Amino acid sequence: MGKHFDNEYKMQIAKFIVEDGKKAAQLARELDIPEGTVRN
Repeated sequence: MGKHFDNEYKMQIAKFIVEDGKKAAQLARELDIPEGTVRN
């Protein structure tokens, strides 16, 4: 199975997208994780 991310990590990603206005694709590249992981 793939990696599992805890709720704190998911909340931080959501904050980057909402507060910083980052796009999911951009953030995924920066964090070196699949874009689908960011969107879920």
